[in-house]
Amino acid sequence: MKEEIDENKEKEVIQKAYKYNVLSVIGAVLIILANQAHNLLELEIGLLVGFVTVILQVLALVSALLATRKLRKLYPDVVGNRRKNIK
Repeated sequence: MKEEIDENKEKEVIQKAYKYNVLSVIGAVLIILANQAHNLLELEIGLLVGFVTVILQVLALVSALLATRKLRKLYPDVVGNRRKNIK
């Protein structure tokens, strides 16, 4: 029973990490598009979009770190087993 709960928590963490990676990719694409600006207005809009994506990425990073810390406290055996399986 506890193994099923641990597997569900592990899947949940992986799904959250996947969402944050998708946010990072979207942010990178938006920054690339902002660099393609041909005039000052496009450049300003691109910079604003770039700043927004950086803020979103920082928020995603902070929430991922907090979730990891919380899960390590609640389920230390899941994190330990995962490290052993990787090696």
